[in-house]
Amino acid sequence: RCSRDWSSDVCSSDLGQVAEAKAVLGDIVTAAKGAPSAINAQAGLAGLLHAEGNVAEAKRLVGEVLKAESENPQALLLRGRIQYDEGQIADAIDSMRSVLRNVPDSVPALTILSQAHMRNGQWQLAAETLRKQIDANPRCATPVVQLAQLLATNQQPDAAVKVLNEGLARQPGDIATLATKFDILLATGKIADARAAAAPIND
Repeated sequence: RCSRDWSSDVCSSDLGQVAEAKAVLGDIVTAAKGAPSAINAQAGLAGLLHAEGNVAEAKRLVGEVLKAESENPQALLLRGRIQYDEGQIADAIDSMRSVLRNVPDSVPALTILSQAHMRNGQWQLAAETLRKQIDANPRCATPVVQLAQLLATNQQPDAAVKVLNEGLARQPGDIATLATKFDILLATGKIADARAAAAPIND
């Protein structure tokens, strides 16, 4: 499965559970102050606050966590998310690289890093990071489609189709992958191949 979207939106139906989780984490922070469990709880609490839209308090807690444990992956990941959202792309890239030094297959970190590279106009680095996303979570079609679209946009349609075919070998019949393959083949004038790609969609 694909990882959950990292936009950190909270549905109203989740608010009760979030409040309960915040209370539990707050108790851990108070009871075990300074201990590794308290630091991790503080990082989790920062994530919940960020999910609620309380970015300022989330940033404050992230700062405290990183002061106590500079390589805490949860806090670094959240810091990078916030930096990305605030347009601090170079800083977000640095934060994600820090996460990946210790957790090289972190799909959330790879996701943010690929998006940051694309936003920075570094499509080759984005493509490299998307390939790592695919390796880390091969049954998720999203990075497959994103990589193919990125390659096609940068005049590499054959490489794009190869990526899509590899994705379809892992996930036969995936609609998003097939539709992307159809679009790329059609755009390059390969009408018969495009029709063949569309056939499973129409079945």
